[in-house]
Amino acid sequence: MAQDAAMLRAEHRLSPPDALIVGTGIACQVGHLVSNDLDWGRKLARLEGRIKVCLLQDHLPL
Repeated sequence: MAQDAAMLRAEHRLSPPDALIVGTGIACQVGHLVSNDLDWGRKLARLEGRIKVCLLQDHLPL
């Protein structure tokens, strides 16, 4: 898990905690990560086939 998180951190410019969250999600084969972090959608676009980012703001009323 740590090696996968380090790879994610390097390839996608994630912070260490974010890389652990994303790496854990991929290892557990989750389909979506729910977040308020707009950068995740951009940074993780290349992982679209493995995991999708679901932004809360897209699903909550203004």
